[in-house]
Amino acid sequence: MVVEIKGNQIRIRILNPRRFSKFRTQDVGSKGRLQRIAAFSKKTGWKTQAWRLNLKDYRGLKDITRTIRRLRIKLSLKKRAIILAKKAMIKRVLRR
Repeated sequence: MVVEIKGNQIRIRILNPRRFSKFRTQDVGSKGRLQRIAAFSKKTGWKTQAWRLNLKDYRGLKDITRTIRRLRIKLSLKKRAIILAKKAMIKRVLRR
């Protein structure tokens, strides 16, 4: 659905949050690095609503793109996420 940068995080939304009533954040792997946002609906149960990547915890662009490619999401979302990650990394380098 939507890929966006908020602060130092990239959020990849897969499903519309309006369809769900409860949300949980679960760490995948290292704490805080990659998070799965699970959402609950009475009709469907628990599903992955979004993925959130904390950019501070990644060493560089290769590390981020490797993680994004491993996610089970549409190719168009992967490409958009990688483009935004590149922009975020460029901004981080320019701030130094």
